[in-house]
Amino acid sequence: MVCFCKNLITLFVIIKVLVLFDDFLVHKLNQISRNEYLCFMIVICQRLLKNTKISGITLFPFIILRKPEYRHDPILINHEKIHLRQQLELLIIFFYLWYVMEYYYRLFKLKNRDLAYRSISFEREAYAMEANPDYLENRNHWSFWKYIK
Repeated sequence: MVCFCKNLITLFVIIKVLVLFDDFLVHKLNQISRNEYLCFMIVICQRLLKNTKISGITLFPFIILRKPEYRHDPILINHEKIHLRQQLELLIIFFYLWYVMEYYYRLFKLKNRDLAYRSISFEREAYAMEANPDYLENRNHWSFWKYIK
């Protein structure tokens, strides 16, 4: 039990450092351009998404894209960067738990997979703000709360 607690505390410390580092990069270093900030993410073009409708997926710290040319799509990349920020705010694991629980709640309620996906608060924020390249620079912490309905 003690070992588990030490590992959990270590995990929280690492995540907190990552959150602070991300906050430092986006909010404090105004001289870093958006293109240079992209270098701090790990973008992967994966054939696993080839036969799906999914253009991209974010699994911290990775952004996995279906096609290599999607790397140059600023709207898709911004959408996925919003998910990276959301994941950091919820200490990564809680983001995934909340995402899955909210998806199944919406699926049970709406009886439609696409509507359930699009009504998840994280997705609603990302879709609403994906076209705004300055959103992450001005975004308040926990902004996805505004999109819970």
